[in-house]
Amino acid sequence: MQPVYADIKRMTDEGNVAAALRLVDSSLAKRGDDAYLYYLKGKIHMKTSDWREAANCFLRSKALDAAGPATEALMLLENIMDFYNKEMYNH
Repeated sequence: MQPVYADIKRMTDEGNVAAALRLVDSSLAKRGDDAYLYYLKGKIHMKTSDWREAANCFLRSKALDAAGPATEALMLLENIMDFYNKEMYNH
């Protein structure tokens, strides 16, 4: 694992999502085709409940590496979104 990945994961796990997002964005500016960076960015957005951006990041990651962790993350996100389906409360 590259040191930048570990730093982003640590910051995200510690709740320092603003710093993690800055680091992932600066890293993507240098390596915009890094699927794992997009995956980590999606995890940051999940941490802040920004489901749309999380999905966009996971989709981008999956497009770059279909065998990477973004595929499973997308399934998890779909389960979360199904749980929060507001129409369920109207029945």
